[in-house]
Amino acid sequence: LLDIGAGSTDLVVIKDNIIRHLSIIPFGGNAITEDIRQLCGIPLKTSEELKKQFGSAFAPMDNGKKIISIPGTGGASSKEISSKELAQIIQARLSEIIKTADYEIQQTGLKDELKAGLVITGGVANTMHIQRLATQLTGMGIRVAWPDNFVLAESVEKSLTPSGASAVGLILHAFDMLGNNIPNFEEPQLPADSIQGT
Repeated sequence: LLDIGAGSTDLVVIKDNIIRHLSIIPFGGNAITEDIRQLCGIPLKTSEELKKQFGSAFAPMDNGKKIISIPGTGGASSKEISSKELAQIIQARLSEIIKTADYEIQQTGLKDELKAGLVITGGVANTMHIQRLATQLTGMGIRVAWPDNFVLAESVEKSLTPSGASAVGLILHAFDMLGNNIPNFEEPQLPADSIQGT
């Protein structure tokens, strides 16, 4: 399981329902945003919006014909970048993350035994073509984890993304461990005679 978050990336290697290896890669989605900011010379907030709206993890899938116009801020003139250039920036940093994870997996000596492949989750897992890039770099079967729709039917749409998968999974696991009994979270009531007036 590769959880690519904003500030770091967590890797958990599981075999026979036992955690065999844990590691933390000290960079994640924020590093991609910062790369875009530096290379395009645009504000961090704009970089994050570009990444989410137009980002792709696999530049060869882009023919380079799509041009993204970036409005200027604070008196600066507007800029243009091709979607392929943006994909190249994203792919470079994501490749580093995935290659580091693959190295960690290889060090366990279990890579050939992980028949279920690599499951990617976290906010960066939303990036278009991430499965294609990860397959090319690791040679493993790749799946992006999404929370089950029925779990969050009455919840906000934002939770129905890979960034919510870990949290939803932990909640479901907790309920399984409780035997599907929902705990009572009501606040204890104080006796009336213990409440002092002012």
